[in-house]
Amino acid sequence: CMTRQQLKERGTADFFADILISPTPPHHFSARRDRYYLSRANHDSLDDRAQHIFGLLSGPSFKEGIEHKEKIYNIDFIPTLCYAMGIPIPQDARGKILTDILK
Repeated sequence: CMTRQQLKERGTADFFADILISPTPPHHFSARRDRYYLSRANHDSLDDRAQHIFGLLSGPSFKEGIEHKEKIYNIDFIPTLCYAMGIPIPQDARGKILTDILK
């Protein structure tokens, strides 16, 4: 378990949660039991193997060959994609636009 303060010290976004309960690997909270055997990880775990995920944005609005090393959040993808496509960013979007990967 992690408190809000522990989550903040870890670098988690302020709006993420007040408390986080994480199962000990190989267990997780997925509703689908068959996923346990196929994925062997889930993002509800504090296990390091579940905390580093891969994301890829591609298209005419994005620079090629950029590898973003700084910490970003999956919630940054929607504002970035909306901006790149010239469509309104949802009012409740909390992520930032990843300007360094845009042409």
